[in-house]
Amino acid sequence: MTVSPGNLDSLMNMTFPVADFTAVSVQSKTGVGLSPSGGFTYSTVTLNTTGFPGPGTMTGETLTIVGVNDSENSFTYSLALDGQFVGQVTDYVGGYSSGSLLIGIPVSTVAETSMSAMNGIVGVLSSTPIPAQTSITFASSGSSNITPAAMPSLGVLDTTTGQPIAATPQPYSGPVAGLTSEFITTTSDSLNVTVATPNWFVHTGSGNDAIAVSSGTNVLDGSTGSNFLTGGTGADTFFVDDRGATADIWSTVNNFHSGDSATIWGITPTDFKLTWLNGQGAAGYTGLTLGATAAGHPNATLTLAGFTSADLSNGRLTVSFGTTGATGGVPGSNYMLIKAT
Repeated sequence: MTVSPGNLDSLMNMTFPVADFTAVSVQSKTGVGLSPSGGFTYSTVTLNTTGFPGPGTMTGETLTIVGVNDSENSFTYSLALDGQFVGQVTDYVGGYSSGSLLIGIPVSTVAETSMSAMNGIVGVLSSTPIPAQTSITFASSGSSNITPAAMPSLGVLDTTTGQPIAATPQPYSGPVAGLTSEFITTTSDSLNVTVATPNWFVHTGSGNDAIAVSSGTNVLDGSTGSNFLTGGTGADTFFVDDRGATADIWSTVNNFHSGDSATIWGITPTDFKLTWLNGQGAAGYTGLTLGATAAGHPNATLTLAGFTSADLSNGRLTVSFGTTGATGGVPGSNYMLIKAT
C-alpha cells in the first residue's frame, strides 16, 4: 500500500510483526522543523538500523494500526504479545523511503525520554525486517510502498505443553450473521488462540485459555476455566455459557468497547443470585465483575476490564434478559445480555 504525507489511511488494520519495527542510530539530518502534531520534521534523515526492536516493544509482539490522523500525519497502534493486549501508542510519520517509514514522537515527549539525543526519531517501520547496520535515507516528502507480509490467519499455542498446534481454519457453520471462519475445540489443555483476520467464531475447551481477535465481527467463547478474551476493533460478542457447564467459569474481557456485548447463557434474574463487584480480576486487568451463582450450577463470573459499577447507571453499559426462540423442536435458552454503548 502506498502512503504519503496526509494520506495514511491505507495503514488502517495492518498488522506487523515487531521485527518490522526496528530501532535506529541517526547519522545525519537536515532542515529541522515541527510538524502539526508537534513532532520534529527534517528535510532528510540518514540512519543505520540496529537490528533491535523499536523502543517500547519487545521480541514476539505484533503491532496493529488501529487509528490514523492524516492532518497530524500520525497513527495509533496496539501491541499484543501471545494474543494478549499489551498497550497502545501514538507516533507520527516523519519521513518516507521505498518500503519503510521514519517514525517519531511528539516534541513534548522528547525531553522525558531517551529519544532526546535523537531529536524525537524512534525507529523505522518497514514491509519486512531490515538487517542491522543497513543505511537508509528518508525524505519528508514523497511516498512509501509498505505492506507487511501476510500473517497466519490463525495461531494456536498449547500452553499446557508449550507447543504450537497446527490448526486449520474452518468455514463458519452457525447462525450468527457476518461470521466467516471458526475454530472450535474441546481440549482440556490450556490454549492461546490468536486470529489475524476478521469475522471469527472461536470456542475453546475446559483449560485456562486466552483468545484474541483483530477486527470485524467476532464471537469469543472460552468455555469453562479461567479465560482471558481480548476483543478487536470491530463489534465483538463474548460468551459465558452456564448451560450444562461442568466447572466454574471466570472470563475476563479486555478491550470491551462501544458496540461490543457479553452474553451469559443460562442465566435468569430469578434463578440466580447476581452480584456486582469493582476492582476484581487479574492485576492490570481489574474491573467490574459479575458473579452469577445458583444451587446445582457452576459459578459464572465475568470481569469487564476497566469498567466500574458506575457504568451500569451512567449509560456506558446496559443490562437486559431474554430467551431465544425454540428451533427445530429444541427449547430456547435464557440469557443475560450486557452491552457497551
